[in-house]
Amino acid sequence: MPSLPAPLLSNPALTRARLDRQRQLKSHRAFTDEHFKTIEDTGFRWGRHHEVMCRFIDKVFTGEIKRGIISLPPGYTKTILGTTMLAARGFAINPACRFLHTSASPQIVSANSRQIKDIIASERYQQNFPQTFRLNNEGRWNTAEGGEFFAIQGKGQITGMRAGRVQAHPGQFTGAMIIDDPNMTKDADPIKTAQSGAELRAVNQRYHSVLKSRLFPASTTPVIVIQQRVHRDDLTGHLLTGGSGEKWHHLVLPVEIIPGWTYPDEWTHGIPFAHDLPPGPLWELAHNADQIDALRHPESIFMAQYMQQPLEGSGLIFTADHFHAWRELPNLQYRVIYADTAQKAGEEHDWTVFQHWGKGVDNKAYFLGQLRMRLEAPELLTQALSYWDLCKAQDDIAMGSLRSMNIEDKVSGTGLIQNLQRKGVPVIAIPRAKDKVMRAHDVVAAFASGLALHPDETKHPWVKGWRAEMLAFPQGAYDDQCDPTFDAVAEMCSGPRSFFDAL
Repeated sequence: MPSLPAPLLSNPALTRARLDRQRQLKSHRAFTDEHFKTIEDTGFRWGRHHEVMCRFIDKVFTGEIKRGIISLPPGYTKTILGTTMLAARGFAINPACRFLHTSASPQIVSANSRQIKDIIASERYQQNFPQTFRLNNEGRWNTAEGGEFFAIQGKGQITGMRAGRVQAHPGQFTGAMIIDDPNMTKDADPIKTAQSGAELRAVNQRYHSVLKSRLFPASTTPVIVIQQRVHRDDLTGHLLTGGSGEKWHHLVLPVEIIPGWTYPDEWTHGIPFAHDLPPGPLWELAHNADQIDALRHPESIFMAQYMQQPLEGSGLIFTADHFHAWRELPNLQYRVIYADTAQKAGEEHDWTVFQHWGKGVDNKAYFLGQLRMRLEAPELLTQALSYWDLCKAQDDIAMGSLRSMNIEDKVSGTGLIQNLQRKGVPVIAIPRAKDKVMRAHDVVAAFASGLALHPDETKHPWVKGWRAEMLAFPQGAYDDQCDPTFDAVAEMCSGPRSFFDAL
């Protein structure tokens, strides 16, 4: 943040003005208090959660937070503080900063863009931070001082737009990328409309393939995601579980503060932002205890949008009580590796999955282990051979023999089948006669009756991610772990004809 000139004590009015300017630059609360009056004459209605949000945003400006997520219920003014005031204050701190703002809703980005311009053009802003507009379009505007603001709807064209600048001075704030409710739609029910697996995946892929490339420089330009949760695999969930490989400072503010609540283990890439809010309603002006009770049904919407912790599974096919862990393995008749290969590698594409399964002497299917990676074509064969050798080394009387590697016969899988056969690995090509949903219904009874068992997640942490994907199917952003699971359980619990019975 730039240094400010010392007040001239000989002129009390000028001294007060400069002190007020300095206070607004250093405090998000002070800036919002002053400039919210441009939006509404009533002034900002402060709740305790707003104080926490302001502390979080202050750390964005000081450079302490480079990747930040704010999870907050609808109607709790997250956009005012986290988008409108953040951008307007950014131009006050550095008139040459550059913002890129996106949301799933064109109405949101347009409204935010107009509000930010209204604040900058207001007399109270100009008194302390004089700036003039040079280009003044709704979605793209800049100032004579070099500032730029881009407001783009989620699927809009983003070519030539950037967030941030090369810093003239170490630690200088030069702009940010602000992503506001990326999974929302124009429909009335965001939970229903955002749960399409294709839609979830498209938003997550856009972050990797489009948005990240717009940061300049990527190492110092902040990214702020402001979202009411809609699904376990929405952009927030994707980032918190390692989807981008980055660590994210995460402020979680549910509609009701629950005593003893702990940050979920599955949010492996989240850094919880501590607050000292007392138990009870987050903001009684919005929802008191009775109103919160009225929100609890349906539970899926309440837990996602209002508690910011989407439920594990939607009950479409698999439910939590379908899953059973094995503690000790019986003797196994044989073992097989089942593989699902991605069409492309890279962060924005699917994973390649190898799963190791065994059929017990009790005729149950036992999930033994898994390799899940994003692989380029040359690495695919190397990793397949390595995993084959690892599993083959376990051959003995108790574990049975590793019979084959069964691979879906598609795109990269077809090439892998041929290459493994040349290396002498016994391979079975799996044709597809049914879609994934039909195959899921074929095996759900085996899971429910305890015929398909997975390892203990306390000893194998990857099990939690696999189970979450199974519970989210078919609405989850990814299903790469589901495919080989369906193949394994169909064969080991129903016999190999399950691959061909629809031909």
